Order: sequence, then C-alpha cells, then structure tokens
Amino acid sequence: MQPNISITLSQKDPLPFSFLLHQATVVVNDEPEISMGMTAHYSAEQPFSVVLALHAPEALVAWDLSREQLIKGLRQHDGWGDVAVWPVARGRGADFVRIRLGDDLSGTAMVEIERPTLKAWLEETCRLVPRGAEPDHLHLDQVIGQLLDAEA
Repeated sequence: MQPNISITLSQKDPLPFSFLLHQATVVVNDEPEISMGMTAHYSAEQPFSVVLALHAPEALVAWDLSREQLIKGLRQHDGWGDVAVWPVARGRGADFVRIRLGDDLSGTAMVEIERPTLKAWLEETCRLVPRGAEPDHLHLDQVIGQLLDAEA
C-alpha cells in the first residue's frame, strides 16, 4: 500500500528542491498530543540539511535538521543533545519516526511522522542529490571567489 503523501517537486533555476506537506503528531513538554501541519523542505542549494517547520497556531516554528540523521533515524536511534531521531512501532504494523527537538531546560517537542511517508520523501531527496554527492552541490569555488572579491 502506498503511503498517503503529498510531495511537490519544483525546479528553482538552477537548483531543484522538494517539499513534504504532512499532518504530524506533536507533543510539547508532556502536554497532550495534537495534530499539526508540518512542512519539510529540501534544496540542492543546502544539500546536507532539511528544514522542518511546524505550523503551530500562533507561529511557524522551524528547525534545520541533518538529512543524514533523518535517513539513519528511519532504522535506528540517531542523535543526542537538541535533536534525536528514532523509529517507533505501534501495534498492527503502524510504524512512525519520532523526532525530539529541544532539551529539558528550554523545553522539548516530539514530532511523529509515519515512517513510510518520511521514507518515501527522503528517497525523493536522494534522487535530487544522491547520498555522498552533497559536496558537489556546495559551489565552494563560487563562495570563495565572492569572499575574495569582497576583500579587494
């Protein structure tokens, strides 16, 4: 069965990007869980990161996450400190990925996303920029040239 997923792929000249629009389950500081709109954004312009945004009632809250950490979190616990990702199984084969954002001092948010949905979207990002090819998309020569021009 195909996951219920909404992916929008667009071409941003010259760099491709992908959005995942999804309803996630969110728990903030041990409060009751709520369903909240979530957007994940991946761009070849920043090939190592995913921007995860939660559409909270009063604000849009966004985090920059490691794409590699999200990929690893599909199979096993990955991360410590402010961000950790791990798979969670709930009865009847319902698989989720849980993402913990924040810390005990400033507060935490637990975000749950259906594993098949996140996996399909991450596979799409890997079609845009394959794993291991991220440095090829950084354009470091251009950045260094701009820095040297600014100094002149």
